[in-house]
Amino acid sequence: MAKISRKCSNDGGSGVTWNWVSPEVLHTNSIINTADLIPKFLQSNADHANVSFSHCTNLDRVCYGADEEQQEQFFFVYKTLFTDLMLPLPFSDFQMRLLNKINAAPTQLHPHAWTFVRCFELLCRFHKLTPTVPTFFYFFHLVEKKKGSWLHIHARQSSHKLLFLDLRCYRFKENFFKIKGAAGGGSSVPFFMDQNKNPKFPLCWSKFVQFPDSPVLWSLSDSEKDLVTKLEKLKDPFSCISLINDEESESEEEEKEEEDVKVKMRQKRKEEVLTSGRATEKMKKKQKVSVENNASPSSPPTPPLFSEQNIAADMDMENLRDFEGEGRALSLWDGGFDFDHHVQHHLFSSPDQEKLRRFGHATVGRFAKANALRIAASTEFLVEELEKKEKELCSVVTKLEKAEREVAKCLGELERVKKESEYTEMSLMREWKKSVRVSFQNAVDQVRLGFPKLNMDSIVLDPFKVVEGGKLVDMKSRSPHGAFAV
Repeated sequence: MAKISRKCSNDGGSGVTWNWVSPEVLHTNSIINTADLIPKFLQSNADHANVSFSHCTNLDRVCYGADEEQQEQFFFVYKTLFTDLMLPLPFSDFQMRLLNKINAAPTQLHPHAWTFVRCFELLCRFHKLTPTVPTFFYFFHLVEKKKGSWLHIHARQSSHKLLFLDLRCYRFKENFFKIKGAAGGGSSVPFFMDQNKNPKFPLCWSKFVQFPDSPVLWSLSDSEKDLVTKLEKLKDPFSCISLINDEESESEEEEKEEEDVKVKMRQKRKEEVLTSGRATEKMKKKQKVSVENNASPSSPPTPPLFSEQNIAADMDMENLRDFEGEGRALSLWDGGFDFDHHVQHHLFSSPDQEKLRRFGHATVGRFAKANALRIAASTEFLVEELEKKEKELCSVVTKLEKAEREVAKCLGELERVKKESEYTEMSLMREWKKSVRVSFQNAVDQVRLGFPKLNMDSIVLDPFKVVEGGKLVDMKSRSPHGAFAV
């Protein structure tokens, strides 16, 4: 592998290389493209605290940061933090203080470590408590299983167990993208920078990670002592999946409330459109009455051209053809639209065309616009239905992904049980052979005791052979009719 000399302005200054990072990290590039860049959970949350999202190039690695000559600061995140852990943006003060305390970037923490961080915060919020970094490390400690690789978090053996890790994140290593300051600059500062535009936590992997010791209880503040006391009173450890699912349910309820508000606004717009359409119909009727009053007395009264029955008949046409007129414009809203050709070939029958010549194109234009508004309202309704179906489909896909993770978990457990079974079988076989040898030796010792003059040393004795035809043969090679055949 070629020597990697990419520098990071927020990790050790100039001259820092990445040779200390695990090769597994340095050989993994992101497979996220623009189409699936932002998780659906983040798309529904507009408050990202002045940040934007960007996909990675083939040269980007999750441990990298901004070069010294780059003015734009950014950091990488794993997609699973938002799809599986429902982690919102911006990061909370507790999360940023924890990253700053251990001097590590967000991706330097394994997703399972993020599960403990996220669920500890949810557990405190569930009990209306404020999480702090010292209280977190009172119950947990940071572990580096492999040099230059991901950091893990485990519960301390000497403390009360709070959380049960029953959530596993798979295939996260190549699914990462970039979070950077929002475009536009100015006075807007992204959430991961302070007012002096210094990072609140390391934005790239740090070689000098800090491993905090467990704080002594008397060294904590009064509020932190109270927090530790309340958490230690919890009897059974909380399930991480249940905490995150509860949070996901609350987010879905909030999203449903926002969707209800949007639906009400759409219904209000529909009512306004229909009210406008009714006003247009009234105006048409007044104009028709005026035309009929001005007609000659000898002519019989004609039924209104734009009655509700005619409108319904026009809207219920089964075979609608595309307009292929010869006018100067194809838009219904354009003044050069060829009404004569359109009316003759698409809209009305012969009796209706006679009425059209009497009433003029202006009335037809208003009628067509009213129909267009009704079609637009119907289209909006269809779009809403399609959005609902898409949302239901996304929910099904999410359930399938969860089921896939459960299946993978079960397969891993099955493989573990299989290995344990094989090991148990080998152990039992060794114990059985040992027991046979001991029992056989006891029998030989008894024969020597009963027949002291018998020379046993000249006889070849084997506990795993039997006598057949005056010869010693293996148990497996003896005929199946023998008493000791295997």
